[in-house]
Amino acid sequence: MVVHEKTFLFLTLSIPGPSAPGNNIDVYMQPLIYELKELWDTGVNTYHASTKSNFPLRACLIWMISDFPAYENLSGWNTKDGKTKNHLKARCDLKEIGIRPELHPEPLPNGKVYLPSACFVMDKKEKEKFCKVLKGVKVSDGYAANISRSKPEGSIAEGYLAEECVSICSLYFVSDVETIHNKTSRNHDDCGDEIVLPIFCMSGRPIGVTNMVKFDYDTLALHTHIEHLNILSQANSNKRKRYIERLHSQKFEEWLFDYVDEDMTGDNRITSDITALANSPYVVVKKYRGYNINGFRFHIKDVEKNRTTQNSGVMIDVVTSSFSSASDNNHILGDVTYYGVLNNIIELQYADKNVVLFHCDWISGGSRIKVNENTFTTLDFRGMKPTKEPYILALQAQQVFYVQDRARKG
Repeated sequence: MVVHEKTFLFLTLSIPGPSAPGNNIDVYMQPLIYELKELWDTGVNTYHASTKSNFPLRACLIWMISDFPAYENLSGWNTKDGKTKNHLKARCDLKEIGIRPELHPEPLPNGKVYLPSACFVMDKKEKEKFCKVLKGVKVSDGYAANISRSKPEGSIAEGYLAEECVSICSLYFVSDVETIHNKTSRNHDDCGDEIVLPIFCMSGRPIGVTNMVKFDYDTLALHTHIEHLNILSQANSNKRKRYIERLHSQKFEEWLFDYVDEDMTGDNRITSDITALANSPYVVVKKYRGYNINGFRFHIKDVEKNRTTQNSGVMIDVVTSSFSSASDNNHILGDVTYYGVLNNIIELQYADKNVVLFHCDWISGGSRIKVNENTFTTLDFRGMKPTKEPYILALQAQQVFYVQDRARKG
């Protein structure tokens, strides 16, 4: 027995505008009313496939969804463009009851009265800026339609009609055919493996062709460890913090390998995952142009040049740490939000384990990031220089999209 996943069935009625019956819609719908009464009172004799017997099928009308013009015909709402309520008397009423002070009338020296414009009223230049934003905006994949085409069209009734037709027809396909009932989400990932170390729990799937390239690991600051930093700080107490951090990046892989291979021999905490991590990854890595993870679809920046969507915006919330002095083991913690643009997607292989990294240009603070009076975060990406730590785990990435601020250059 096939059971429809939805509880309700929509009865769709589309009436073209030029030939709509107007206020005579009640005559047009009278046969439907008769049938609904019959379905509720007596029902319709229907065959039940599982029990191989007949039963009275009953139905009821719960609610109606109408477009704006139908409100007047079906519900008696007044929907016609009548006299405006934006006049002096209405503004004086606002002042008398003490609300909306920004719209109160203002007397002028010449005896006339000025009626301030509402905050949403735009002049010609502001309208041009707004239209340019809509023309050039690129949002994330699956977030919205192509707004730059400034022609919103749609019909609730026609949308439901198309969905119902597709849904009913798809019930006649065999189960291994992807339909509306069994298809995965647009940005589906495989949820990863919860048994392994978090660094190897990469729930995601690549998009597009895979490229194999040789990678320079000297530029990659992948591993950080407080214990190793403590050892280096104690051994180099007279050195600057920058020197210790650089030494940490250069020596950590070698130190971790020796630590796991010698000091921890026989320790049952040393799993195959930790052993794989202690050994350096393969020299040859995979590069992707896109990746689905965390419910998002990411593309590298170069892919988007000729597309109407923007999927290279990356955001990450991290807890940072820094030593208060070269010889002090205490460190200062703080929450920082980084905003970036995705340049490359790289997959490293440690034995039979994989790690996917996002290489990004980052903004974390300073004069390049501001919050304006409307609480929007504004970023300045002009003249960005490569950072020393451009990599994050793909599993850490959240998605944002950027819109050019036409009111502020840059």
